[in-house]
Amino acid sequence: MPISKKNFIIDPVNNVTGQEFSFKNGQPTVKFSIPSVELMLETSNLRLSGQVYIKNATGSQITQSGYNTQLQVNENGTEQLMSDATKCNMQNFAGVHNLIKSIVIESKKAKIELVNDSIYPTHSALRQANKYGEDDFKRIPLTQSLASGIHADKLSRHLNIVGGSTAMPVSLRGNYFSIKLGEGLFEGYPLHLGREYLSGLNITIYLNNDSTSVFSRWNNPTSEDDSVENFSYVLKNLKLAGRYIQPTAQELKEYQSTILYNTPTEFLNSVYSSVNSMSQTPQLQLVQSVVNLFKRTDNNNNSFMNPLNFPTMPGLSKVTTSKNNQRFPLDYEQQITPSPSDFATPESLQFKILAYGTAGLTYNNMKALNNGKVPAKTSLSLKLAMENMEQEFASPQNNCFPDMAPIATDYSMGLGMFQNFVNQDYSIETDSLVATGSSKIPTATNEKILTAVSIINSLTELDMKTLQTVI
Repeated sequence: MPISKKNFIIDPVNNVTGQEFSFKNGQPTVKFSIPSVELMLETSNLRLSGQVYIKNATGSQITQSGYNTQLQVNENGTEQLMSDATKCNMQNFAGVHNLIKSIVIESKKAKIELVNDSIYPTHSALRQANKYGEDDFKRIPLTQSLASGIHADKLSRHLNIVGGSTAMPVSLRGNYFSIKLGEGLFEGYPLHLGREYLSGLNITIYLNNDSTSVFSRWNNPTSEDDSVENFSYVLKNLKLAGRYIQPTAQELKEYQSTILYNTPTEFLNSVYSSVNSMSQTPQLQLVQSVVNLFKRTDNNNNSFMNPLNFPTMPGLSKVTTSKNNQRFPLDYEQQITPSPSDFATPESLQFKILAYGTAGLTYNNMKALNNGKVPAKTSLSLKLAMENMEQEFASPQNNCFPDMAPIATDYSMGLGMFQNFVNQDYSIETDSLVATGSSKIPTATNEKILTAVSIINSLTELDMKTLQTVI
Protein backbone atom coordinates (compact mmCIF):
# COMPACT_ATOMS: atom_id res chain seq x y z
CA MET A 1 0.00 0.00 0.00
CA PRO A 2 1.52 3.39 -0.97
CA ILE A 3 2.60 5.87 1.67
CA SER A 4 0.45 8.62 0.15
CA LYS A 5 -1.29 9.87 -2.96
CA LYS A 6 -0.92 13.49 -4.01
CA ASN A 7 -3.36 15.26 -6.32
CA PHE A 8 -2.08 17.65 -8.97
CA ILE A 9 -3.61 20.05 -11.53
CA ILE A 10 -1.52 21.28 -14.47
CA ASP A 11 -2.24 24.09 -16.94
CA PRO A 12 -1.24 23.77 -20.62
CA VAL A 13 2.31 24.99 -21.24
CA ASN A 14 1.11 26.70 -24.43
CA ASN A 15 -1.85 28.51 -22.85
CA VAL A 16 -3.10 31.35 -25.04
CA THR A 17 -4.89 34.60 -24.25
CA GLY A 18 -8.36 33.77 -23.00
CA GLN A 19 -7.24 30.15 -22.44
CA GLU A 20 -9.18 29.00 -25.52
CA PHE A 21 -8.14 26.23 -27.90
CA SER A 22 -9.79 25.51 -31.23
CA PHE A 23 -8.92 23.99 -34.60
CA LYS A 24 -10.51 26.94 -36.42
CA ASN A 25 -10.59 29.81 -33.94
CA GLY A 26 -7.32 29.50 -32.05
CA GLN A 27 -4.50 27.19 -31.00
CA PRO A 28 -5.09 23.67 -32.51
CA THR A 29 -2.70 21.84 -30.17
CA VAL A 30 -2.68 21.52 -26.38
CA LYS A 31 0.56 20.67 -24.57
CA PHE A 32 1.06 19.50 -21.00
CA SER A 33 4.29 18.83 -19.16
CA ILE A 34 4.39 16.40 -16.23
CA PRO A 35 7.61 17.08 -14.30
CA SER A 36 10.34 14.65 -13.36
CA VAL A 37 9.70 13.64 -9.74
CA GLU A 38 10.62 10.59 -7.67
CA LEU A 39 6.98 9.51 -7.65
CA MET A 40 4.69 7.34 -9.75
CA LEU A 41 1.87 8.57 -11.96
CA GLU A 42 -1.50 6.91 -11.35
CA THR A 43 -2.52 6.51 -14.98
CA SER A 44 -6.05 5.27 -14.21
CA ASN A 45 -6.99 8.74 -12.89
CA LEU A 46 -5.39 11.01 -15.50
CA ARG A 47 -8.16 13.36 -16.65
CA LEU A 48 -8.55 16.28 -19.03
CA SER A 49 -11.09 18.79 -17.74
CA GLY A 50 -12.44 22.07 -19.05
CA GLN A 51 -15.34 23.63 -20.92
CA VAL A 52 -16.56 23.42 -24.50
CA TYR A 53 -18.96 25.56 -26.48
CA ILE A 54 -20.10 25.79 -30.10
CA LYS A 55 -19.92 28.80 -32.42
CA ASN A 56 -22.35 29.22 -35.30
CA ALA A 57 -21.49 30.23 -38.87
CA THR A 58 -21.23 33.92 -37.93
CA GLY A 59 -18.73 33.17 -35.16
CA SER A 60 -21.20 33.75 -32.32
CA GLN A 61 -21.62 31.32 -29.47
CA ILE A 62 -24.84 29.28 -29.56
CA THR A 63 -27.08 30.71 -26.85
CA GLN A 64 -30.49 30.02 -25.39
CA SER A 65 -32.29 32.28 -27.87
CA GLY A 66 -34.81 30.46 -30.00
CA TYR A 67 -35.34 27.65 -27.49
CA ASN A 68 -39.10 28.19 -27.19
CA THR A 69 -39.66 28.70 -30.91
CA GLN A 70 -37.26 26.15 -32.39
CA LEU A 71 -38.74 23.94 -35.10
CA GLN A 72 -37.46 20.69 -36.54
CA VAL A 73 -37.63 19.39 -40.08
CA ASN A 74 -40.70 17.21 -40.45
CA GLU A 75 -40.30 13.56 -41.43
CA ASN A 76 -41.84 14.35 -44.81
CA GLY A 77 -39.09 16.91 -45.45
CA THR A 78 -41.28 20.00 -45.12
CA GLU A 79 -38.99 23.00 -44.70
CA GLN A 80 -39.07 24.33 -41.18
CA LEU A 81 -36.12 26.22 -39.75
CA MET A 82 -34.32 24.92 -36.70
CA SER A 83 -32.49 26.86 -34.02
CA ASP A 84 -28.70 26.59 -33.87
CA ALA A 85 -28.96 24.53 -30.70
CA THR A 86 -31.22 21.96 -32.35
CA LYS A 87 -29.40 21.44 -35.61
CA CYS A 88 -25.87 21.10 -34.15
CA ASN A 89 -24.63 17.82 -32.65
CA MET A 90 -21.48 16.21 -31.26
CA GLN A 91 -20.70 12.53 -31.82
CA ASN A 92 -22.99 10.21 -29.86
CA PHE A 93 -20.52 7.85 -28.20
CA ALA A 94 -17.27 9.80 -28.25
CA GLY A 95 -18.58 13.21 -27.19
CA VAL A 96 -15.65 15.49 -26.31
CA HIS A 97 -13.24 12.66 -27.19
CA ASN A 98 -14.19 13.29 -30.84
CA LEU A 99 -12.75 16.81 -30.62
CA ILE A 100 -9.31 15.21 -30.17
CA LYS A 101 -7.66 13.93 -33.34
CA SER A 102 -4.64 12.28 -31.76
CA ILE A 103 -2.56 12.10 -28.58
CA VAL A 104 1.23 11.86 -28.44
CA ILE A 105 3.02 11.01 -25.18
CA GLU A 106 6.80 11.37 -24.92
CA SER A 107 9.34 10.63 -22.22
CA LYS A 108 11.36 13.65 -21.14
CA LYS A 109 14.39 11.44 -20.65
CA ALA A 110 15.23 11.39 -24.34
CA LYS A 111 12.05 12.75 -25.95
CA ILE A 112 11.21 9.26 -27.13
CA GLU A 113 7.63 8.76 -28.32
CA LEU A 114 5.82 6.22 -26.16
CA VAL A 115 2.29 6.64 -27.51
CA ASN A 116 0.93 8.01 -30.77
CA ASP A 117 -2.79 7.32 -30.80
CA SER A 118 -3.79 8.63 -34.22
CA ILE A 119 -7.28 7.08 -34.18
CA TYR A 120 -8.32 8.44 -30.82
CA PRO A 121 -11.94 9.43 -31.71
CA THR A 122 -12.89 6.07 -33.26
CA HIS A 123 -11.16 4.10 -30.52
CA SER A 124 -12.87 6.17 -27.82
CA ALA A 125 -16.32 5.81 -29.42
CA LEU A 126 -15.96 2.03 -29.63
CA ARG A 127 -14.74 1.82 -26.05
CA GLN A 128 -17.55 3.96 -24.60
CA ALA A 129 -20.26 2.30 -26.68
CA ASN A 130 -19.16 -1.07 -25.25
CA LYS A 131 -18.68 0.21 -21.71
CA TYR A 132 -21.97 2.00 -21.07
CA GLY A 133 -25.55 0.87 -21.54
CA GLU A 134 -28.32 2.93 -23.10
CA ASP A 135 -29.55 4.33 -19.78
CA ASP A 136 -26.01 5.23 -18.67
CA PHE A 137 -25.83 7.91 -21.36
CA LYS A 138 -28.80 9.68 -19.78
CA ARG A 139 -26.69 10.28 -16.68
CA ILE A 140 -23.20 10.86 -18.12
CA PRO A 141 -23.49 13.97 -20.34
CA LEU A 142 -23.44 16.77 -17.81
CA THR A 143 -20.60 15.30 -15.78
CA GLN A 144 -18.14 13.58 -18.10
CA SER A 145 -17.67 13.35 -21.86
CA LEU A 146 -20.94 15.00 -22.99
CA ALA A 147 -21.67 11.91 -25.07
CA SER A 148 -25.42 11.30 -25.38
CA GLY A 149 -25.52 7.78 -26.87
CA ILE A 150 -28.75 6.84 -28.60
CA HIS A 151 -30.48 9.79 -26.93
CA ALA A 152 -28.71 12.43 -29.05
CA ASP A 153 -31.91 13.53 -30.79
CA LYS A 154 -33.20 14.69 -27.38
CA LEU A 155 -30.06 15.50 -25.37
CA SER A 156 -27.83 17.33 -27.87
CA ARG A 157 -30.13 20.37 -28.07
CA HIS A 158 -30.30 20.65 -24.29
CA LEU A 159 -26.52 20.38 -23.96
CA ASN A 160 -26.07 23.24 -26.43
CA ILE A 161 -28.64 25.35 -24.60
CA VAL A 162 -27.09 24.73 -21.17
CA GLY A 163 -23.63 25.62 -22.49
CA GLY A 164 -24.87 28.89 -23.97
CA SER A 165 -27.37 29.95 -21.34
CA THR A 166 -27.75 33.74 -21.46
CA ALA A 167 -28.37 33.68 -17.70
CA MET A 168 -24.66 33.00 -17.18
CA PRO A 169 -21.81 35.53 -17.60
CA VAL A 170 -20.04 35.16 -20.96
CA SER A 171 -16.81 34.07 -19.23
CA LEU A 172 -18.61 31.13 -17.59
CA ARG A 173 -20.56 29.86 -20.60
CA GLY A 174 -19.74 26.44 -21.95
CA ASN A 175 -20.42 22.86 -20.91
CA TYR A 176 -18.07 21.42 -18.31
CA PHE A 177 -16.47 18.07 -19.11
CA SER A 178 -13.96 15.68 -17.56
CA ILE A 179 -12.61 12.77 -19.60
CA LYS A 180 -10.06 10.07 -18.89
CA LEU A 181 -7.12 10.83 -21.12
CA GLY A 182 -5.81 7.89 -23.09
CA GLU A 183 -8.07 5.48 -21.22
CA GLY A 184 -6.95 1.92 -21.83
CA LEU A 185 -3.47 2.83 -23.07
CA PHE A 186 -1.61 1.98 -19.88
CA GLU A 187 -4.35 -0.18 -18.33
CA GLY A 188 -3.99 1.60 -14.99
CA TYR A 189 -0.33 0.59 -14.48
CA PRO A 190 1.57 3.33 -12.55
CA LEU A 191 4.41 4.99 -14.45
CA HIS A 192 7.57 5.98 -12.57
CA LEU A 193 8.52 9.60 -13.27
CA GLY A 194 11.97 9.48 -11.60
CA ARG A 195 15.27 10.18 -13.35
CA GLU A 196 16.15 6.49 -13.63
CA TYR A 197 12.86 5.86 -15.37
CA LEU A 198 10.74 8.15 -17.61
CA SER A 199 12.00 11.43 -16.12
CA GLY A 200 8.62 13.08 -16.66
CA LEU A 201 6.22 13.15 -19.61
CA ASN A 202 5.28 15.54 -22.42
CA ILE A 203 1.67 15.14 -23.59
CA THR A 204 0.55 16.76 -26.85
CA ILE A 205 -3.11 16.77 -27.85
CA TYR A 206 -3.93 17.54 -31.50
CA LEU A 207 -7.46 18.84 -31.99
CA ASN A 208 -9.83 17.52 -34.65
CA ASN A 209 -11.08 19.64 -37.54
CA ASP A 210 -14.56 21.11 -37.18
CA SER A 211 -16.19 19.25 -40.08
CA THR A 212 -15.60 15.92 -38.32
CA SER A 213 -16.41 17.25 -34.85
CA VAL A 214 -19.85 18.85 -35.18
CA PHE A 215 -22.53 17.78 -37.65
CA SER A 216 -26.06 18.66 -38.69
CA ARG A 217 -29.14 16.83 -37.45
CA TRP A 218 -30.19 15.93 -41.00
CA ASN A 219 -27.90 14.69 -43.77
CA ASN A 220 -29.88 16.60 -46.40
CA PRO A 221 -31.13 19.83 -44.80
CA THR A 222 -34.06 21.35 -46.63
CA SER A 223 -32.65 24.82 -46.10
CA GLU A 224 -29.18 26.36 -45.90
CA ASP A 225 -30.32 27.75 -42.56
CA ASP A 226 -30.39 24.17 -41.23
CA SER A 227 -26.71 23.59 -42.11
CA VAL A 228 -23.82 23.59 -39.62
CA GLU A 229 -21.18 23.68 -42.37
CA ASN A 230 -19.26 26.60 -40.85
CA PHE A 231 -19.93 25.86 -37.19
CA SER A 232 -16.94 25.34 -34.91
CA TYR A 233 -16.09 24.36 -31.36
CA VAL A 234 -13.93 26.01 -28.70
CA LEU A 235 -12.28 24.39 -25.67
CA LYS A 236 -11.35 26.63 -22.75
CA ASN A 237 -10.01 26.53 -19.20
CA LEU A 238 -8.29 23.20 -19.87
CA LYS A 239 -6.59 21.42 -16.99
CA LEU A 240 -4.77 18.11 -16.66
CA ALA A 241 -5.62 16.53 -13.32
CA GLY A 242 -4.21 13.39 -11.76
CA ARG A 243 -2.50 11.82 -8.79
CA TYR A 244 1.05 10.96 -7.83
CA ILE A 245 1.76 7.81 -5.84
CA GLN A 246 4.45 7.78 -3.13
CA PRO A 247 5.46 4.09 -2.98
CA THR A 248 6.84 2.29 0.04
CA ALA A 249 10.41 0.98 -0.01
CA GLN A 250 9.11 -2.55 -0.53
CA GLU A 251 6.87 -1.50 -3.43
CA LEU A 252 9.74 0.34 -5.06
CA LYS A 253 11.93 -2.74 -4.72
CA GLU A 254 9.30 -4.93 -6.36
CA TYR A 255 8.40 -2.40 -9.06
CA GLN A 256 8.65 -3.81 -12.59
CA SER A 257 10.25 -1.38 -15.00
CA THR A 258 8.99 -3.33 -18.03
CA ILE A 259 5.30 -2.90 -18.84
CA LEU A 260 2.83 -3.87 -21.56
CA TYR A 261 0.30 -1.33 -22.83
CA ASN A 262 -2.32 -1.22 -25.54
CA THR A 263 -1.41 0.26 -28.93
CA PRO A 264 -4.10 0.67 -31.61
CA THR A 265 -2.84 0.81 -35.22
CA GLU A 266 -4.97 1.99 -38.14
CA PHE A 267 -5.02 0.79 -41.74
CA LEU A 268 -7.26 2.37 -44.40
CA ASN A 269 -8.66 0.57 -47.43
CA SER A 270 -11.53 0.97 -49.88
CA VAL A 271 -14.29 -1.48 -50.76
CA TYR A 272 -15.02 -1.17 -54.48
CA SER A 273 -17.03 -4.29 -55.25
CA SER A 274 -19.49 -6.84 -53.90
CA VAL A 275 -16.77 -9.47 -53.42
CA ASN A 276 -13.91 -7.77 -51.64
CA SER A 277 -10.68 -8.93 -50.06
CA MET A 278 -8.44 -6.82 -47.83
CA SER A 279 -5.01 -7.92 -46.72
CA GLN A 280 -2.37 -6.42 -44.43
CA THR A 281 1.01 -7.50 -43.14
CA PRO A 282 1.35 -5.57 -39.88
CA GLN A 283 4.77 -5.68 -38.22
CA LEU A 284 3.30 -6.38 -34.80
CA GLN A 285 4.09 -9.18 -32.36
CA LEU A 286 1.40 -9.11 -29.68
CA VAL A 287 -1.91 -8.78 -31.53
CA GLN A 288 -5.13 -9.08 -29.51
CA SER A 289 -7.85 -8.25 -32.02
CA VAL A 290 -8.62 -6.75 -35.41
CA VAL A 291 -11.65 -4.49 -35.86
CA ASN A 292 -12.89 -3.55 -39.35
CA LEU A 293 -15.35 -0.66 -39.67
CA PHE A 294 -17.03 0.49 -42.87
CA LYS A 295 -18.54 3.81 -43.88
CA ARG A 296 -19.44 5.66 -47.07
CA THR A 297 -16.60 7.60 -48.68
CA ASP A 298 -18.71 10.78 -48.69
CA ASN A 299 -18.75 10.58 -44.88
CA ASN A 300 -15.19 11.92 -44.64
CA ASN A 301 -14.87 15.55 -43.47
CA ASN A 302 -18.56 16.07 -44.10
CA SER A 303 -20.52 18.14 -41.58
CA PHE A 304 -23.79 16.89 -43.13
CA MET A 305 -23.13 13.36 -41.82
CA ASN A 306 -22.25 11.77 -38.48
CA PRO A 307 -18.45 11.28 -38.69
CA LEU A 308 -18.44 7.99 -36.76
CA ASN A 309 -21.40 6.24 -38.33
CA PHE A 310 -20.25 2.74 -39.28
CA PRO A 311 -23.42 0.80 -40.19
CA THR A 312 -23.65 -2.84 -41.21
CA MET A 313 -22.04 -3.34 -44.63
CA PRO A 314 -24.88 -3.00 -47.19
CA GLY A 315 -26.18 -6.39 -48.27
CA LEU A 316 -23.58 -8.34 -46.27
CA SER A 317 -24.01 -12.09 -46.78
CA LYS A 318 -20.67 -13.78 -45.98
CA VAL A 319 -17.43 -13.11 -44.04
CA THR A 320 -14.19 -15.10 -44.10
CA THR A 321 -11.08 -14.29 -42.06
CA SER A 322 -7.68 -15.82 -42.87
CA LYS A 323 -4.07 -15.81 -41.77
CA ASN A 324 -1.44 -16.79 -44.33
CA ASN A 325 -4.22 -17.91 -46.70
CA GLN A 326 -5.70 -20.31 -44.16
CA ARG A 327 -8.99 -19.67 -42.37
CA PHE A 328 -8.19 -18.44 -38.87
CA PRO A 329 -9.20 -18.14 -36.07
CA LEU A 330 -12.57 -19.39 -37.36
CA ASP A 331 -12.12 -22.28 -39.77
CA TYR A 332 -15.46 -21.67 -41.48
CA GLU A 333 -17.27 -18.94 -43.39
CA GLN A 334 -19.57 -16.78 -41.32
CA GLN A 335 -22.86 -16.87 -43.23
CA ILE A 336 -25.26 -13.95 -42.77
CA THR A 337 -28.64 -15.67 -42.99
CA PRO A 338 -30.94 -14.18 -43.98
CA SER A 339 -29.39 -11.35 -46.01
CA PRO A 340 -31.11 -8.72 -48.20
CA SER A 341 -30.51 -10.91 -51.28
CA ASP A 342 -32.98 -13.42 -49.84
CA PHE A 343 -35.87 -10.94 -50.03
CA ALA A 344 -37.69 -9.60 -53.06
CA THR A 345 -38.13 -6.15 -51.52
CA PRO A 346 -36.26 -5.73 -48.19
CA GLU A 347 -37.44 -2.13 -48.04
CA SER A 348 -41.02 -3.34 -47.52
CA LEU A 349 -40.12 -5.11 -44.27
CA GLN A 350 -41.67 -3.50 -41.22
CA PHE A 351 -38.24 -3.57 -39.57
CA LYS A 352 -35.41 -3.37 -42.11
CA ILE A 353 -32.93 -5.03 -39.74
CA LEU A 354 -34.86 -8.32 -40.19
CA ALA A 355 -33.04 -8.70 -43.52
CA TYR A 356 -29.72 -9.21 -41.69
CA GLY A 357 -29.12 -12.39 -39.66
CA THR A 358 -26.02 -11.04 -37.93
CA ALA A 359 -26.47 -12.61 -34.45
CA GLY A 360 -23.38 -14.84 -34.69
CA LEU A 361 -21.27 -12.09 -36.24
CA THR A 362 -22.36 -9.62 -33.54
CA TYR A 363 -21.42 -12.10 -30.79
CA ASN A 364 -17.89 -12.44 -32.19
CA ASN A 365 -17.65 -8.67 -32.58
CA MET A 366 -18.54 -8.04 -28.94
CA LYS A 367 -15.77 -10.37 -27.74
CA ALA A 368 -13.19 -8.79 -30.03
CA LEU A 369 -14.09 -5.34 -28.70
CA ASN A 370 -13.80 -6.41 -25.06
CA ASN A 371 -10.58 -8.43 -24.75
CA GLY A 372 -12.20 -11.75 -25.57
CA LYS A 373 -15.19 -11.39 -23.26
CA VAL A 374 -18.80 -10.41 -23.83
CA PRO A 375 -19.20 -6.95 -22.21
CA ALA A 376 -21.49 -6.54 -19.21
CA LYS A 377 -23.04 -3.48 -20.88
CA THR A 378 -23.24 -2.19 -24.42
CA SER A 379 -25.13 0.46 -26.36
CA LEU A 380 -24.59 -1.29 -29.69
CA SER A 381 -27.95 -2.99 -29.40
CA LEU A 382 -30.47 -4.44 -31.82
CA LYS A 383 -32.61 -1.39 -31.08
CA LEU A 384 -29.86 0.96 -32.32
CA ALA A 385 -29.11 -1.20 -35.36
CA MET A 386 -32.81 -1.19 -36.23
CA GLU A 387 -33.12 2.60 -35.94
CA ASN A 388 -29.93 3.12 -37.93
CA MET A 389 -31.20 0.84 -40.70
CA GLU A 390 -34.50 2.73 -40.82
CA GLN A 391 -32.59 5.98 -41.27
CA GLU A 392 -30.48 4.46 -44.06
CA PHE A 393 -33.71 4.09 -46.07
CA ALA A 394 -35.10 7.48 -45.02
CA SER A 395 -34.70 10.82 -46.78
CA PRO A 396 -33.61 13.04 -45.22
CA GLN A 397 -31.65 10.85 -42.82
CA ASN A 398 -31.48 11.69 -39.11
CA ASN A 399 -27.81 11.68 -38.10
CA CYS A 400 -28.57 11.14 -34.40
CA PHE A 401 -28.67 7.34 -34.68
CA PRO A 402 -25.20 6.18 -35.76
CA ASP A 403 -24.30 2.51 -35.48
CA MET A 404 -20.86 1.00 -35.00
CA ALA A 405 -21.24 -2.45 -36.54
CA PRO A 406 -17.75 -3.80 -37.17
CA ILE A 407 -16.50 -7.08 -38.54
CA ALA A 408 -14.10 -7.89 -35.73
CA THR A 409 -11.91 -10.87 -34.85
CA ASP A 410 -10.73 -11.84 -31.38
CA TYR A 411 -7.23 -13.32 -31.47
CA SER A 412 -6.94 -13.68 -27.70
CA MET A 413 -9.30 -16.70 -27.88
CA GLY A 414 -10.83 -15.36 -24.66
CA LEU A 415 -7.75 -16.64 -22.84
CA GLY A 416 -5.43 -13.64 -23.01
CA MET A 417 -3.48 -15.18 -25.90
CA PHE A 418 -1.63 -13.15 -28.53
CA GLN A 419 -0.81 -13.64 -32.19
CA ASN A 420 2.54 -12.92 -33.79
CA PHE A 421 1.72 -10.92 -36.91
CA VAL A 422 5.29 -9.98 -37.89
CA ASN A 423 5.65 -10.89 -41.57
CA GLN A 424 2.29 -12.66 -41.44
CA ASP A 425 -0.47 -12.00 -43.95
CA TYR A 426 -3.89 -11.18 -42.50
CA SER A 427 -6.91 -10.98 -44.78
CA ILE A 428 -10.68 -10.64 -44.64
CA GLU A 429 -13.07 -11.41 -47.48
CA THR A 430 -16.65 -10.18 -47.64
CA ASP A 431 -19.60 -10.83 -49.92
CA SER A 432 -22.11 -7.97 -50.04
CA LEU A 433 -24.08 -5.70 -52.35
CA VAL A 434 -21.60 -2.80 -52.18
CA ALA A 435 -21.44 -0.69 -55.37
CA THR A 436 -23.87 -2.94 -57.23
CA GLY A 437 -26.73 -0.48 -57.66
CA SER A 438 -29.03 -3.13 -56.19
CA SER A 439 -32.54 -2.05 -55.23
CA LYS A 440 -32.32 -4.32 -52.19
CA ILE A 441 -30.18 -1.84 -50.27
CA PRO A 442 -30.81 1.89 -49.63
CA THR A 443 -30.70 4.10 -52.72
CA ALA A 444 -28.34 6.49 -50.95
CA THR A 445 -25.71 3.75 -50.62
CA ASN A 446 -26.29 1.20 -53.39
CA GLU A 447 -23.75 2.78 -55.75
CA LYS A 448 -21.31 4.06 -53.13
CA ILE A 449 -17.89 2.59 -52.46
CA LEU A 450 -16.90 2.29 -48.81
CA THR A 451 -13.96 3.38 -46.71
CA ALA A 452 -12.69 0.52 -44.55
CA VAL A 453 -11.04 1.45 -41.27
CA SER A 454 -9.07 -1.47 -39.83
CA ILE A 455 -7.90 -1.14 -36.22
CA ILE A 456 -5.34 -3.65 -35.00
CA ASN A 457 -5.17 -3.74 -31.21
CA SER A 458 -1.79 -4.97 -30.01
CA LEU A 459 0.45 -4.68 -26.97
CA THR A 460 3.69 -2.74 -26.81
CA GLU A 461 6.43 -3.73 -24.39
CA LEU A 462 8.30 -0.81 -22.82
CA ASP A 463 11.34 -0.79 -20.56
CA MET A 464 11.03 2.46 -18.61
CA LYS A 465 14.71 2.49 -17.72
CA THR A 466 16.20 2.02 -21.19
CA LEU A 467 13.11 3.36 -23.06
CA GLN A 468 13.36 0.46 -25.48
CA THR A 469 10.07 -0.69 -26.97
CA VAL A 470 8.99 -3.88 -28.66
CA ILE A 471 5.83 -3.69 -30.76
